[in-house]
Amino acid sequence: MFFRRINQNTINCIITQQDLADYGIAPDDLFERREEGLLFLRKIIEQAEKQEKMHFHGEMTSMRLAVLPDHSLSLTLSDRGGSPDRTSGGRASTDQNIAAADSSQTQTEGGQHDAETAGIQQSSDEFVFSFSGIRALLQCCGYLADFVDLTTSLYQGREKQQYYLVLTRDQMEEEQFHRIALSVNEFGELLTGKAAFLAHLKEHSKCLIRQNAALTLSKL
Repeated sequence: MFFRRINQNTINCIITQQDLADYGIAPDDLFERREEGLLFLRKIIEQAEKQEKMHFHGEMTSMRLAVLPDHSLSLTLSDRGGSPDRTSGGRASTDQNIAAADSSQTQTEGGQHDAETAGIQQSSDEFVFSFSGIRALLQCCGYLADFVDLTTSLYQGREKQQYYLVLTRDQMEEEQFHRIALSVNEFGELLTGKAAFLAHLKEHSKCLIRQNAALTLSKL
């Protein structure tokens, strides 16, 4: 497992296929919240807290799972500012933490989508990533600017600071495209690679930059 501190309140963990095999866990054990899956999540949370010197506070914790191109899992843990005094009179147990977390769904403007559906699919030639602010978006575009054979477009959500970056493979090799998509998942939140969602986004959201969005924003 690989842990990375995203910001003061958020930690990302990459769970490899070997990690799952070592613990005898299948992805469905996590998505369906089976007992063995919850025990595994508890170990991850404890390890994340120890390694990153961070404490999660029960009801104020969110948890997101996404499937990555190599079939490993990306687990993002976010503490929304809870404190022991505002939860249950003390630091919540890890079991309470897991029970309160949203471990299997991702919220989008169109409703909730199962995280397995929202995960990167090997056959997808387009992916949608959500950004809740301009800073992370600009950092991501700075990373993507050099990939000239990758098409990027930018849409704005209903909220002023909600942005959607669409990555299209275009002439890029499929394997490289999926590696890049995996890296982008560290800047923003992967929503989906499903054609139906992409069509809905393009029809109902405001397009800010139709082509070369990453290159354009990297120059700001």
